[in-house]
Amino acid sequence: QALERAGVAAINVTGGWHETHVPQLTMQVPPGAFVYLAARIKQAVSVPVIACNRINDPFVAEQILATEQADLVGVARGFLADPYWGRKAQQGLVDQICPCIGCNQGCLDMVFTGRQVTCLTNPRAGREKETEITPAPEVKKVLVVGGGPAGMTAARVLALRGHRVSLWEQEGELGGQLRLAAVPPGRQDFRRFIDYLRRQLVQLGVEIRLHTRATAADILDQNFEEVVLATGAREIQLPLSSSETTQVVTAAEVLQGKVLAGRQVVVIGGGPTGIETALYLALERGMTPENWHFLAWYQGESPAMLQELLYYNPRQITLIEQEGKIGRGLGPSTRWSMLADLKRLGIQVLVKHRALEVGEQGVLVETGEERKWIPAQTVVMAVGVKADDSLYRELQQAQVPCHLIGDAAQPGDALEAVHAAFDLARLI
Repeated sequence: QALERAGVAAINVTGGWHETHVPQLTMQVPPGAFVYLAARIKQAVSVPVIACNRINDPFVAEQILATEQADLVGVARGFLADPYWGRKAQQGLVDQICPCIGCNQGCLDMVFTGRQVTCLTNPRAGREKETEITPAPEVKKVLVVGGGPAGMTAARVLALRGHRVSLWEQEGELGGQLRLAAVPPGRQDFRRFIDYLRRQLVQLGVEIRLHTRATAADILDQNFEEVVLATGAREIQLPLSSSETTQVVTAAEVLQGKVLAGRQVVVIGGGPTGIETALYLALERGMTPENWHFLAWYQGESPAMLQELLYYNPRQITLIEQEGKIGRGLGPSTRWSMLADLKRLGIQVLVKHRALEVGEQGVLVETGEERKWIPAQTVVMAVGVKADDSLYRELQQAQVPCHLIGDAAQPGDALEAVHAAFDLARLI
């Protein structure tokens, strides 16, 4: 009210800035999480109030305006992902909007490290002039092997340029590693990008064959003029095997729901996958948001007990990393909040510890000259991946024109895979 009396024409409301201990713009922030602040201020002033932060869905934006919680909504990163966000929303083409997923890999993480701003889901962002998608000078029959983010991006751009494109995926669903990345808590927006790419491929007439394992013989039999291989990567396996009382599994098996972890868990590997898997296991049978809301709504517990239950973790989880730091590969906008979540959930982190052996006592680790056993019923390996380029080498020997992209070329993050796929497809 004082600002209004001073002549302020409008008030833009956010939940804070990057110095706050509450995440503001990362993927785990629910859509429109801070709209309630704008709504309260709107009740007290007569000047226009703008609601901001993680409003990247036109339906959410319309709901905010329709319920008069704000006079305007602020969308920023949404226009990096799709510069025609507003036009498509106005024309009812919401399913054609390339989504901002709040990953921050191409925008805020770049700003914080002094690099060129771009976007994971929109490889043209920041370089629109030099990356125009133009018709191919010669229409070709092209095969893309692998339906992860790199393969789907390549297939989309190839189809946009007029090529006849087939996409073969050995699993029963598209998405590749992004499907697993979307499983841990607060990472579900990766799904929105997968769904967008899938809709684009269908609209562009790309032939999609699921449950199809590509072999050199099958590819040669189809007479493709170009082959793009996005066959991904395989998890690195440590020479550790299960004992009678301790099972050894991979992070992928955990996130796919293929194994049931015990109460005592050791996660080997403190990179992004290890951290996200540890958080997933801590919350898998912990206090879900639905359960907590139910108890709070019906006042089933005291405020003090609800606060205690909020971070309830039924498992004893230890995360070990042989280097001196965990979270390498996580962007600066995301890493701090994930490390804070590990602490909130009571997950023990041991750096400079190397796993040596799995036995009935759990995991034998070494740090310096000391060795000790960490109790474990389940050991999860999350020590990284290595490129799967075996098909590429076979096709090269058969002199088939082929290109290698994504993790199959060099394991990296989703932004690198998507951008490399886009750049290649624009030139074929």
